[in-house]
Amino acid sequence: MNFLSGNTAAAETTPAENRGGLIEGLAGLHPDAMLDEARLASILGVATRTVRRMVERGELPAPFKLARRSTWIAGRIVQHLARAAQRAEHQADAEAARFDRQRP
Repeated sequence: MNFLSGNTAAAETTPAENRGGLIEGLAGLHPDAMLDEARLASILGVATRTVRRMVERGELPAPFKLARRSTWIAGRIVQHLARAAQRAEHQADAEAARFDRQRP
């Protein structure tokens, strides 16, 4: 497994360079790559506090601790986001169907 920390110089991008690159940033990593909070924040183009808030809101999966660091597995993040997208799509379809039933 690869462990990518916030100190990794390779493939670093600034938030401005990363806009629209979230999927590429995560998808470009090996599914078993481990990310610490700083590296995940860098990939998402947000602050580390925002990563913690995203976990609290369920937008990201909960991390596990490795050497007292919050750590995520890249493939699990992608799976979590894919499931969230499917739920949102199903919810949107249900809402559209509800509106269709209300039309005269």
